[in-house]
Amino acid sequence: MSAENGALLAKNSALLAKNSALRMEKHALRTELKKVPRYKHGSYTPGIQEWQDKWDKCAGKRILMYALTDFSGQLFRWASAINRYTDYAARMIVFYPHRYGYNLDLLFPFPGVLNSEILALIAETDLIHISDESGFLDGRNKLPPDLFTQFGKPIVFTQYGGIARKLQKDPLYRNFVYSFSARIAMTPDLYYPWFDGYFIPQAIDTDEFQYCWTDNRRLGHSPSTPARKGTEDLLMAIKGLDLEFDLITEVSYAQCLTRTQVCGLFFDQAGTEIKEKLGVDDVIGWYGYSAVVAAAYGIPTIAHLSQQAFVQARQAGKDIEERCAIINTPLGAEGIRETILWYFNLPSHEKKRISLRTRAWVEEFHSYRVVARELARVYDSVLAEKG
Repeated sequence: MSAENGALLAKNSALLAKNSALRMEKHALRTELKKVPRYKHGSYTPGIQEWQDKWDKCAGKRILMYALTDFSGQLFRWASAINRYTDYAARMIVFYPHRYGYNLDLLFPFPGVLNSEILALIAETDLIHISDESGFLDGRNKLPPDLFTQFGKPIVFTQYGGIARKLQKDPLYRNFVYSFSARIAMTPDLYYPWFDGYFIPQAIDTDEFQYCWTDNRRLGHSPSTPARKGTEDLLMAIKGLDLEFDLITEVSYAQCLTRTQVCGLFFDQAGTEIKEKLGVDDVIGWYGYSAVVAAAYGIPTIAHLSQQAFVQARQAGKDIEERCAIINTPLGAEGIRETILWYFNLPSHEKKRISLRTRAWVEEFHSYRVVARELARVYDSVLAEKG
């Protein structure tokens, strides 16, 4: 045997050994997963019985919502709003829980790992609403590409974050987005001129999140990704200021809420996408869910709101520039510092006025009742067109 053939044989033997080890690991994983309790539809979670009961009664009005992981828990809140305030019934499925412990409905094992009744559940639905910007375009979600499309159901697409900013000019991405029955942008800075859809904001249960603001000098900030939230600029901005700063990171959602609600002022974000990660450093011109939570408590809240976002909100039918109560700050440490100083130098009665206006904004724009009504209009339109 030549040295070359010997090396090739050794390489093949190593590959066979590696594949054998992987098969053994997968078998061991499946064996362990089978020990985990399974519920209806093969879900790892029991699901929300109230939602299941409504689903059983609402043939013709069933909405199945999907996210690989429900970032910020927003899809769950949309489903909650739909179930509470519309005649639609929603179920919500994910394949991975979020590390911060957001609420779930149905958590499915990955297809091919363990059997589930996910296909039967999809077959029961009348409309599918997905929150997965490019997973079915580039395969990054590793799900069967026809998981939903094979049923011929209308599908509503959600545009919500960094992948959309990265791919907004890509013709393949645009064609992918256009392939859906309807499109929803969760923030107006993502409602690009080509989008041709709806702008529907994040939702929050204003019955659960009660007004609790007090005038104090505690500034809160809870960045999920500090590098894109402007956290470094914020830390530079507050140097030497007479305030108490709470940087809320790597804690559960419940702990984050507890610490947020005692703040007198909240900073959400004034940053850009991470170029090293996405290849773009586009300005993030709106506020996120952390801001919605703080504002629901009546806490005056700071974020960078781009003028383009207000323009695009108008294009989507929402003229909100004069009504939006989030405190708009320039980008950069100097601008953020000026915004913070401006607020803390206000008399107490003026801070109270801003606080009440902030809470009113959330009730007007982000409450379950309002957002559910907007989602229902989209579903009505899509199903009417199908019919």
